[in-house]
Amino acid sequence: MLFKIAVVFLRLLSVTPLSLLYGVSTLLGWLVWLIPNGFKKVVADNIRACFSAQTKKQQDQLIRRTIIESIMCFLEIGFIYFRSKEAILKKIVKVSGFDDAIKTHESGQAVIIASPHVGSWEILGVFLGQHLPITILYKQPKNEKFDQLIKTARTRAGSNVVPIGPSGLRILMSTLKKKGVIGMLPDQVPGEDAGVFADFYGVKAYTMFLMGKMALKSNAEIFYVFAERLPWGKGYHIHCIKGDEAIKSKDQVVSATASNQGVEQCIDIIPDQYQWGYKRFKRRPEGAESIY
Repeated sequence: MLFKIAVVFLRLLSVTPLSLLYGVSTLLGWLVWLIPNGFKKVVADNIRACFSAQTKKQQDQLIRRTIIESIMCFLEIGFIYFRSKEAILKKIVKVSGFDDAIKTHESGQAVIIASPHVGSWEILGVFLGQHLPITILYKQPKNEKFDQLIKTARTRAGSNVVPIGPSGLRILMSTLKKKGVIGMLPDQVPGEDAGVFADFYGVKAYTMFLMGKMALKSNAEIFYVFAERLPWGKGYHIHCIKGDEAIKSKDQVVSATASNQGVEQCIDIIPDQYQWGYKRFKRRPEGAESIY
């Protein structure tokens, strides 16, 4: 029943103009901003920690804009999941730097697309599958119907998806060894013993070292790619930034720090479109005070 309700809701969203959805998001965002709630608190805690040099007024403005953009990110899922591939791709009105990733792949070198939670990561999957034979790691839902819905939406442009876990990681490494292309999320909090503490906007964040390890083993080039959501449904701008070679360092802290710096470069372009509602600092160094 829950699945059917969700599909009906998403289909209704899919026929609603993005400009209207963004208008609704703005109204809802203001309500969430005015009413005390857990989501707003996490957003505020993260932003105040990472942008401590800003004035409270500047921080509050970023918190409010982030809440609005987060609602937009949710409401646009219907459009991305149920509109045609052609309709979605038409909404991508500008692409910057992505030719470098394509040329690197065509030259016979392995490529890692690092996609932090910036902008519209769902539409990014459609774009990537259209241009590169990419295999992407994803978190598999427990509900089989939801899992099939997500896989169908994310693979219809040509992407291949594999679930997080030992088998998925083996597929990713095998793909890189064959000079292929994989996609990873560089800003997820990793599991026990899978990360190190590294600076993220001056705050120690538990950061995975897997991406750097894979790049080192396969000599893959890393590119940070994200889709900027343009105002009022005008479309999307794909950004591509080459990762620093330091990510391939054998020193895990050096590698993780360079990885976080790549994420920061993406966020600095559109700071209000980052997923600040995610508890990025839920793991803290021993003796450090909790941020939440």
